[in-house]
Amino acid sequence: MSPENTVPTEAWEFPIDNGFVVVRPDVPLLFSLNRTASVIWTAYRETGSENRAAEILAATFNISLDLATKDVLATLNCWASAGLLGPIQSATPREWNGRHGEASVVAYCSIEGTRFLLLTDSQAVMAELAPRLAGVRVEACKPDVTLAVWGCADDCFAIVVGEECIGMEQGVQFCSRN
Repeated sequence: MSPENTVPTEAWEFPIDNGFVVVRPDVPLLFSLNRTASVIWTAYRETGSENRAAEILAATFNISLDLATKDVLATLNCWASAGLLGPIQSATPREWNGRHGEASVVAYCSIEGTRFLLLTDSQAVMAELAPRLAGVRVEACKPDVTLAVWGCADDCFAIVVGEECIGMEQGVQFCSRN
């Protein structure tokens, strides 16, 4: 594993239907990984090997090892250039002013017994995440945690848990390699 392709230990991942949302605190982006990208992410994170990740991808989707290798390398290079992989980046964190637009409920969900409510004021976030949460949706309930993705100026998003802003992301990047 080359230094520019290391999986950062501080990366935070949140499972969604057939994929993950991945965030690292030092990169101002929110990454949404579809099923294929999630297989690559998990295999590479666990093994640190491009070859082993390709073998797992090939076996998972019953594709040739040659095609899987090309997909893994292209995906890892995309992630490295976007900042998902690689060494810690120093950046001045943006501050959230606490303001946001009208809240829309994306979904009530439950993962491993923890109920959460996901809110947003962004139609783009709503359109992308709502369908991906189908596998973990539950009826409206009293959540254990409220998670919000609030749109701010300059295509920036505040990631808020309860009342605490845990990160500011410069945009949302939806990785959709098939």
